[in-house]
Amino acid sequence: MKLVVKPRNIDETDSYVYRARTTKLKIGSSKSIITPIRAISNSELNAKQQIPTIKPLEPEIGGLIFKLTTSSFRNIDSFINTNEGYKKILRSVNTKLLQMQHYFLNYVVLQPTIGAIQWLKDTKSVDAFIRMQLALQITDLDFVSLDVITIPWLNLSSKEFIETHKMCLKYSADKEIMPILDPSCDEEKFLEILRYLDTYDETGDLNILGILYKPVKSYRANYDRLWKIFHEKNVCIVLMDVERTIMQSKNVSGLHHSEFVVGDVLSLFVSPSRPVDKKEKTETGTEKQEPPIENKLKFFSKNDLNIITLNKLKKNNKLWIDEIIESVGNKSIENALLNYNEAETDKKKREILNYITKVHEFKNSCDEFVNSQKYINQGDSLSYIQEKKTLGDLFSQTSLKKFF
Repeated sequence: MKLVVKPRNIDETDSYVYRARTTKLKIGSSKSIITPIRAISNSELNAKQQIPTIKPLEPEIGGLIFKLTTSSFRNIDSFINTNEGYKKILRSVNTKLLQMQHYFLNYVVLQPTIGAIQWLKDTKSVDAFIRMQLALQITDLDFVSLDVITIPWLNLSSKEFIETHKMCLKYSADKEIMPILDPSCDEEKFLEILRYLDTYDETGDLNILGILYKPVKSYRANYDRLWKIFHEKNVCIVLMDVERTIMQSKNVSGLHHSEFVVGDVLSLFVSPSRPVDKKEKTETGTEKQEPPIENKLKFFSKNDLNIITLNKLKKNNKLWIDEIIESVGNKSIENALLNYNEAETDKKKREILNYITKVHEFKNSCDEFVNSQKYINQGDSLSYIQEKKTLGDLFSQTSLKKFF
């Protein structure tokens, strides 16, 4: 079924460097949803399964990204050339999609890392990979049929990109095709691809476009080109793989900052490797001391859209445990929060606390996206930005020189 995208209100200004829009998304006769909105990522979906809530956490959109690498984990050579390698990734996708089967919209991205992209080119395996990842999304899934089929970013030339996009349109005519771009690529190539894709807007063959997040301050020109061409178009912009915090800007949430740069659907960064307890070493060869759990564990603060340490959360809010329990909706997490110090030496308890932070952030962040929609609809994004002090500092004229 085709995705229908209708911009509702566009809010931008020359006085402050921000811009945002609300859109209405609809598939077939299903209900419609309003953006900007947060999609649930792989790790958040895992956390959701581990920390059940009294009030079900029901995301509208599931955004899965599987990073294919040249290492042993999700090896791209194995995916293309061995039955077991392909089946292993297929099983992972099937498992996740089964958990997301009742969401409004789901998409799956099989995205090679930079090293894996180079391997594809060196071994002349680009075409084989494109065919395999299309087959996985279109014909080989067991439980859920995808309405949106993605074309991962492979750093092709603009000519090769266009040929690949046209081939995918023919291969899956009854599906939505979501090509994915990387704003860190050459400006001329980026603009040429955008102009090509823009020709499909009026034909109805481009309703959704994926963007692999890269730091805005480093690639602002390409983000500006993207906004200029598509901000009034019936195309949903999916900004994926967004860093959790913008470190140089007082730890502002990357998703909530990006909402006022470009993006209708936004999702967090997904690691290309398994999480491991890796002991870093100093220059003298001794193991670095891990920061205490109070400084390592971080929570989302909806008051200012910051990601703050547990230590700071405790200082700011004496009732922090009650607030988290109420937000998550699960009284059983109280013991883990009360005895958080035990996680210093207990890996399992540390994992539980990490799950809690993810569920807490997803719930509160989703609520904030709904809140911000009201301001954007009224053309009053500035009031929302100023209400959230650190976000206001980031977008203020005086801060532009410092952060951008």
